[in-house]
Amino acid sequence: MVFFPEGTRSPDGKLREFKSGAFRIAMDEKVDVIPIVLQGTRDMMVKNSALPKPAHLRIEVLPAMKPQENETVEAYTSRVHAVIAERLSGRVHCESQPPSKDQKEKRSSILTSGQISPTV
Repeated sequence: MVFFPEGTRSPDGKLREFKSGAFRIAMDEKVDVIPIVLQGTRDMMVKNSALPKPAHLRIEVLPAMKPQENETVEAYTSRVHAVIAERLSGRVHCESQPPSKDQKEKRSSILTSGQISPTV
């Protein structure tokens, strides 16, 4: 199950306070939370637009986090927020360059041929 704990898109692109619902469910069900840092989605899906546009995204899957013994849902929520905020600090833009024309053509040919390559 995927949750976006901010509950809405940020008007300025900055990380907002997390709602605790997803963390409460995780604690109740005794499952870990796997934080995922998304960057570039603001450029891809402009607020109030119906269709996404091409953008360079960065997706980083962080190690699973479980609540600590006797940790409140609010503390758990804050701890996960802090980990994501730390990863975002100093990373206003994606660290890698957008793909070159050759890379785009190579990706296109792989996708149309049905091949999948993790290195592309």
